[in-house]
Amino acid sequence: MERPESELIRQSWRVVSRSPLEHGTVLFARLFALEPSLLPLFQYNGRQFSSPEDCLSSPEFLDHIRKTLAACHPLILDISALKASLVEKPGC
Repeated sequence: MERPESELIRQSWRVVSRSPLEHGTVLFARLFALEPSLLPLFQYNGRQFSSPEDCLSSPEFLDHIRKTLAACHPLILDISALKASLVEKPGC
Protein backbone atom coordinates (compact mmCIF):
# COMPACT_ATOMS: atom_id res chain seq x y z
CA MET A 1 0.00 0.00 0.00
CA GLU A 2 1.40 3.36 -0.96
CA ARG A 3 1.96 6.10 1.62
CA PRO A 4 -0.89 8.39 0.32
CA GLU A 5 -3.35 5.46 0.46
CA SER A 6 -2.34 4.65 4.01
CA GLU A 7 -2.85 8.23 5.11
CA LEU A 8 -6.27 8.40 3.42
CA ILE A 9 -7.32 5.28 5.28
CA ARG A 10 -6.14 6.74 8.59
CA GLN A 11 -7.95 10.03 7.94
CA SER A 12 -11.16 8.24 7.00
CA TRP A 13 -10.93 6.02 10.08
CA ARG A 14 -10.52 9.06 12.34
CA VAL A 15 -13.89 10.29 11.08
CA VAL A 16 -15.52 6.85 11.47
CA SER A 17 -14.08 6.31 14.96
CA ARG A 18 -15.77 9.46 16.26
CA SER A 19 -19.16 7.75 15.87
CA PRO A 20 -18.47 4.02 15.86
CA LEU A 21 -22.01 2.94 16.65
CA GLU A 22 -23.49 5.09 13.88
CA HIS A 23 -20.98 3.95 11.26
CA GLY A 24 -20.97 0.35 12.46
CA THR A 25 -24.75 0.22 12.17
CA VAL A 26 -24.50 1.44 8.58
CA LEU A 27 -21.81 -1.16 7.87
CA PHE A 28 -23.87 -4.07 9.23
CA ALA A 29 -27.10 -2.80 7.62
CA ARG A 30 -25.30 -2.81 4.27
CA LEU A 31 -23.83 -6.24 4.99
CA PHE A 32 -27.31 -7.65 5.72
CA ALA A 33 -28.69 -5.97 2.59
CA LEU A 34 -25.98 -7.55 0.44
CA GLU A 35 -26.07 -10.96 2.19
CA PRO A 36 -29.39 -11.56 3.98
CA SER A 37 -28.29 -15.13 4.68
CA LEU A 38 -25.89 -13.76 7.32
CA LEU A 39 -28.67 -12.61 9.64
CA PRO A 40 -29.25 -16.06 11.22
CA LEU A 41 -25.58 -16.13 12.29
CA PHE A 42 -26.33 -13.45 14.88
CA GLN A 43 -28.35 -14.86 17.77
CA TYR A 44 -28.32 -13.79 21.39
CA ASN A 45 -29.72 -15.88 24.25
CA GLY A 46 -31.28 -18.23 21.71
CA ARG A 47 -33.19 -15.37 20.11
CA GLN A 48 -33.39 -15.45 16.31
CA PHE A 49 -33.88 -12.01 14.77
CA SER A 50 -36.80 -11.68 12.37
CA SER A 51 -35.29 -8.85 10.34
CA PRO A 52 -32.11 -6.80 10.00
CA GLU A 53 -33.89 -3.92 11.72
CA ASP A 54 -34.74 -6.18 14.67
CA CYS A 55 -31.10 -7.23 14.89
CA LEU A 56 -29.70 -3.71 14.49
CA SER A 57 -31.87 -2.39 17.33
CA SER A 58 -30.94 -5.16 19.76
CA PRO A 59 -28.79 -4.00 22.71
CA GLU A 60 -26.69 -7.16 22.38
CA PHE A 61 -26.01 -6.52 18.71
CA LEU A 62 -25.22 -2.86 19.34
CA ASP A 63 -22.62 -4.07 21.83
CA HIS A 64 -21.26 -6.39 19.12
CA ILE A 65 -20.94 -3.40 16.76
CA ARG A 66 -19.01 -1.42 19.37
CA LYS A 67 -16.64 -4.33 20.04
CA THR A 68 -16.10 -5.00 16.33
CA LEU A 69 -15.14 -1.42 15.57
CA ALA A 70 -12.97 -1.22 18.70
CA ALA A 71 -11.09 -4.33 17.54
CA CYS A 72 -10.49 -2.73 14.13
CA HIS A 73 -9.21 0.53 15.61
CA PRO A 74 -5.57 -0.41 16.33
CA LEU A 75 -5.22 -2.24 13.02
CA ILE A 76 -6.51 0.69 10.99
CA LEU A 77 -4.26 3.17 12.78
CA ASP A 78 -1.25 0.91 12.20
CA ILE A 79 -1.62 0.27 8.48
CA SER A 80 1.58 -1.78 8.34
CA ALA A 81 0.08 -4.20 10.90
CA LEU A 82 -3.14 -4.35 8.89
CA LYS A 83 -1.23 -5.07 5.71
CA ALA A 84 0.78 -7.79 7.42
CA SER A 85 -2.39 -9.38 8.79
CA LEU A 86 -3.88 -9.53 5.29
CA VAL A 87 -0.87 -11.13 3.64
CA GLU A 88 -1.18 -14.90 3.43
CA LYS A 89 1.54 -16.57 5.42
CA PRO A 90 3.49 -19.40 3.75
CA GLY A 91 2.21 -22.80 4.80
CA CYS A 92 -1.27 -21.58 5.75
